[in-house]
Amino acid sequence: STLSGSRTGGLIGWTSGYSNVNDGPVKLYVTIKNCSVIDVDINATGSAAAINGHAGASDWTYTTIENCTIENCNINSTDSGSWRTGVVVGTANVGEVTINNITESGNTLTQTDKTAPTGYLRNYYGRAVLGDTGKLIIEGNVYVAEGLLENENGDQIAYSEAGLKEALEN
Repeated sequence: STLSGSRTGGLIGWTSGYSNVNDGPVKLYVTIKNCSVIDVDINATGSAAAINGHAGASDWTYTTIENCTIENCNINSTDSGSWRTGVVVGTANVGEVTINNITESGNTLTQTDKTAPTGYLRNYYGRAVLGDTGKLIIEGNVYVAEGLLENENGDQIAYSEAGLKEALEN
């Protein structure tokens, strides 16, 4: 099947809580477990992914994606901004996104006039726009910004993709 739109996911386009100071917050907890997205073409003008196109936009959004299988999907964005195409999440935005135990193979990620970023598990998400409070947690590693991890004590540690992969494999 083929899906298209602005923030497009094979299962969910966009998830977000709400934190307006006058009438918020509205917390949103999204848990996606034990699902499969197989043989789907996804075309977006913005963020694109097989599971969740755009996760977050509020401090009050908590998204957990685990035990999912993504196979043989063609995921494409025509957005002219930064890279925002991922196997699991197109954009991990303000809030908290947790990704665990993903099985994926045969997927193609493209974005018009862009080159895909490389690195350990980097294909799981397109971009991370975490603001001051957001977190992207992949297989237990807490990313608080591109190139910055948070350890179990809450200390922030700079890393390189190569160094992260080596540390996780040892």
